[in-house]
Amino acid sequence: MFNGNAQTGAEYVQHLVKLGVRKFRLEFMNESPEQVKRAIANYQELLQGEITGSQLWRDLKLHHQLGVTRGTLNQA
Repeated sequence: MFNGNAQTGAEYVQHLVKLGVRKFRLEFMNESPEQVKRAIANYQELLQGEITGSQLWRDLKLHHQLGVTRGTLNQA
């Protein structure tokens, strides 16, 4: 969450796994139980290589530009 908008680094997960990262964290604030279940299922698919990071953020409608120099601050 940044600037009140959910964001994801899903596009980097496969690279991070190749580098040896084995633990990831999901954070939820105001999502319904159904939204949480859906997100967890999507991230499980991502970690198993069944979907790409791009597919995940499109499906969950998340911001995928990370960082504070652009990302969610670049809203008109």
